[in-house]
Amino acid sequence: MDFNTAQKWFQQDRIRELTESFEGLRFLKLRSLSRREHLEYLFSVAAIDPTSSKVSNLFREAFETAALDNPTIDSAIKSIYALEREQRRNCEDELVNQLYRLEVFDWGGLHQNSLERTIVDNYVKKTRDYDQLSNSIENELHNSMRSYVLCSWYNHWPSIIITLLKQWARRCKVAFSKSLSDNRLLPDLWNKASDHPSVESVELLSELSDFRQELISEAKSNPETLIQWLYENQGVRRFDASNRLFLILVDYSNFFLSWKLKRAKPLLDSAISSYLDNTPSLPGRILNFTWEGTNYTVVSDAIIITKP
Repeated sequence: MDFNTAQKWFQQDRIRELTESFEGLRFLKLRSLSRREHLEYLFSVAAIDPTSSKVSNLFREAFETAALDNPTIDSAIKSIYALEREQRRNCEDELVNQLYRLEVFDWGGLHQNSLERTIVDNYVKKTRDYDQLSNSIENELHNSMRSYVLCSWYNHWPSIIITLLKQWARRCKVAFSKSLSDNRLLPDLWNKASDHPSVESVELLSELSDFRQELISEAKSNPETLIQWLYENQGVRRFDASNRLFLILVDYSNFFLSWKLKRAKPLLDSAISSYLDNTPSLPGRILNFTWEGTNYTVVSDAIIITKP
């Protein structure tokens, strides 16, 4: 496999096919070193003076230089990782401490994966006056952007339960805003169902809680369906068919605060270490998914971490 073919396959999201080829896997390893300082370090480790100066050309030259064999590449990757890991470790405790400062998870009205569209539709196309636009940026967009960035920083996961809650609300004639995004609508409907005096409401929440636990148990023993759903429901701007290891967090005591477990470092360390310690030499599951009419095959797995 030559460089152009490997590059083309990568751009076509044919990641799994690359991993099954010796040269394709070598391409992916070198791509992980695609920053200039990393590629220059790789050449220096092999005592080779590159002829290229541009990063893109350095990448190609590294791929086409036979002396940069797999042991050399692997050694460089390990050295770079060890250095960067040590640098991150020095500020890790403070980063976790900063994560605990986020108390409210709110996208601020800007929908994930459609930030540009939201800005264009609500500000660029609707506002003709410069001063009005400037005022909107300062008083509206700035706060929304702040919330959006904070939530992007933390990320979030959607719920499949919202459909049943909508059906309940319609049957019980409970008003709710159809303009709310799902991540806002779910706790809104759940709280309304919790406060509703009807027997149906109590039974619904009980059934949903049981259903949620069944889903989690099923996902733990058979995560293929969940993984496929995660691939097929990626946002447009985040799509790729790379091999992935998903981390799923669930707080049984408070469903809506599961996102906070992303900063529960001891819990994460324990669960992730246990997963890695028991991972076979060929990790992951081979799965197929469809995105916009195209079929993809990936190697993936999921770590599901729950807090009692």
